[in-house]
Amino acid sequence: MIKFQAHHMNVTAADLAGNGKIGRYIFLTGSDHRAQVISTHFSNVKTKSHPRQHNFYSGTLSTKHGDIDVASISSGMGGPSADIIITELILLGAKRILRIGTAGSLQVQQVRIGDIVIANAAIRDDKATWDYIYPEFPAVASLEYVISALRAADELHKNPQVHCGIVESKSTLYGREMGYSFLPENKNYNISIGKAGVLATEMECAQLFILAQIHNGRQKALASPRAQAIQVGAILSIISDNHPFTAKDSVVAAAVESSVELGLETVRQVSYLDKLKRTLIG
Repeated sequence: MIKFQAHHMNVTAADLAGNGKIGRYIFLTGSDHRAQVISTHFSNVKTKSHPRQHNFYSGTLSTKHGDIDVASISSGMGGPSADIIITELILLGAKRILRIGTAGSLQVQQVRIGDIVIANAAIRDDKATWDYIYPEFPAVASLEYVISALRAADELHKNPQVHCGIVESKSTLYGREMGYSFLPENKNYNISIGKAGVLATEMECAQLFILAQIHNGRQKALASPRAQAIQVGAILSIISDNHPFTAKDSVVAAAVESSVELGLETVRQVSYLDKLKRTLIG
């Protein structure tokens, strides 16, 4: 069998190894800067650079139950870029991925700039996932990550406000959201999904959720309780509401910082669930 070789990042299967058969817990961001910031919370950090700026930062993260192996990397912006990086990570053996990203509010009275959204599912408006499975197939986060993020939020007991629900993953920022399209249905689309209760709009969650689901299907990883299924989740800081690209830089910076803190604690919680599973099932 030919071993897979990544073409868009300087990462090998050995780089993703750790935590027994689970592999490293990976933090996925839209920007390389945020991936680097997350890595400042690691110990024993090693950096593997790449010309496309999908730099890979690996190390260990302390938990109440011992250190765990972790890494952070940028997926770039949008479904097509995320598709490449997430797929290469999965084909190299990644089984635990948490997206820490940004989003715009679709519930401007309740979900405000500075808040955090835990995504439990995503509308597949990204279009890129349509090349993998029918549009009716749902893009759903792993229950383990949703529960762990909610537990982490409760344990941290900190502002900002944390919400949990469905988000939209769109294919274009300026066309779908910012009104630069000639198509009037874009405005009606956002109004309609907002009325249906969708919390926020972003660009990568659907790709992450769908790729995890279809690769679990390909590997038949859900057929056995002993199987190491791919698990994924997403935590998003709200950086715009009814004022796109807000000038409230300090509020945005604080929200991003809070989302990173929540993400770190979420991974600690997920690692504990994995430890419990190993103890109970073997």
